[in-house]
Amino acid sequence: MEEKKRNMLPATLIALLCIIFIGSVYMVVGAGHAESAVDPPTFYQPACFSIDITDVYQVVGDADYVFAADVLRKEDTVYRHMVDVETDEGTQQMGRPYTRYAVKVTQNIKGSLRTDEEIALYKSGGVEQDHSAIVLFEGDELPEAGKSYLFVAYAQPDGTLLLVGPHSQAQLAGSFADKMSLNARETAQHVIDVYIDACAHEKSVDRNRYVSADDTVA
Repeated sequence: MEEKKRNMLPATLIALLCIIFIGSVYMVVGAGHAESAVDPPTFYQPACFSIDITDVYQVVGDADYVFAADVLRKEDTVYRHMVDVETDEGTQQMGRPYTRYAVKVTQNIKGSLRTDEEIALYKSGGVEQDHSAIVLFEGDELPEAGKSYLFVAYAQPDGTLLLVGPHSQAQLAGSFADKMSLNARETAQHVIDVYIDACAHEKSVDRNRYVSADDTVA
């Protein structure tokens, strides 16, 4: 996949992409858009976060859910936080992409998400509305179907789960089959153990909190 940084963007688009993210970012899920079979180039944008994303204790303390999961498939992309952008074809509404996945939770570390069936998970970033590029925050990447990850997610007011930024995921296995090998299991368990310890000694962040629609306890 071709990867590059965009040097110049309309001010409105920069304002859209460079948002200060906190746990209570609100996303209303709307109609989805099918993806192209060929991935466009990836453009990375700077992001400002309300926590130190290099401190795993702050990261888990700010989040609502920490869990391991298998990514079953990428569903579609929705667009929110719409703004008017001037183009050669006139004024068009453009929004921030959110990529929707179907995942199966394999282990809860913080929170109690259902494990008996697949759930929906949204990632901030994805294919732009005109399919000209994939837009992500700097250092971030989209989860891939068929792989396993450790996810750090925020519950939204509507009950959906949102991943934001490069600190929101850590790959556990290159494929579901890889999980069967001893080395892969040991590596994955090490990552999980790090987050178990972090959750046990988290630096809690005071903010509005919401509950996932897939929480089995709430």
